[in-house]
Amino acid sequence: MANRTSITRNILIATNIITLGLAIYFYSQADSTGEDTQPVVCCSYEDLEGETLEDFTNVIKRYKDNAWTIINTTMNQQLTSSGGSPTFEDARCIWFSMDSIKQFICTIEKYSEQLDLTTANLGIRLYYGQYPDAHPNYPNRHTIFMMPTFNPSDNGPAIDFDPRYNVINNWGATSVDSIRSFTRGITSVPPSPTTLFTVLGGDLNMNPNIRNSGELCPPKCVPAGQDNTFTFTDR
Repeated sequence: MANRTSITRNILIATNIITLGLAIYFYSQADSTGEDTQPVVCCSYEDLEGETLEDFTNVIKRYKDNAWTIINTTMNQQLTSSGGSPTFEDARCIWFSMDSIKQFICTIEKYSEQLDLTTANLGIRLYYGQYPDAHPNYPNRHTIFMMPTFNPSDNGPAIDFDPRYNVINNWGATSVDSIRSFTRGITSVPPSPTTLFTVLGGDLNMNPNIRNSGELCPPKCVPAGQDNTFTFTDR
């Protein structure tokens, strides 16, 4: 009887230890709200050496004093000539959340890995653009589009491409040479009022792995005097 009691007690102790271990594990996987922890830092690179503060402030101010001023003047002249109010201020910067940037990069890496491309082959090219005057949030303001790139050779240059559509369409399955760049993945057609090009295996409604939809300033800026970087750079 004593032996059976001892065995039962040992089982209970072992069960409690396992339960406690599981509780500690799951607690470590959750934050104070009970939700999954946020993504951890995923980089193993050494710290990046940035630009000097002097260079940063100088070029930001030069853009404001030159290109930004010219853009605003031109756009306000057009608004005045069409009977509009000349109060246009173009964007000076764009903001993306860290998660959206990570999602963009991870999508590039995930599909590029299936094409046997390493991160040494990959990059991101930024294209400047301008929203239409009917845009609900940022009419006529300039923006950027981020396009994935890969280097087909050590000599470059980097070529725009969409790794996801290459995988979906089985482009690049045999070798890097068969990977289609963005321009090789579309077919030009004679211009018309509504159609500029069609996409192989799709149409203009395709959603290639191109990133946009950041938050523009102006208009969504930190108020002057409240940690607004422009207050510092424009001095």
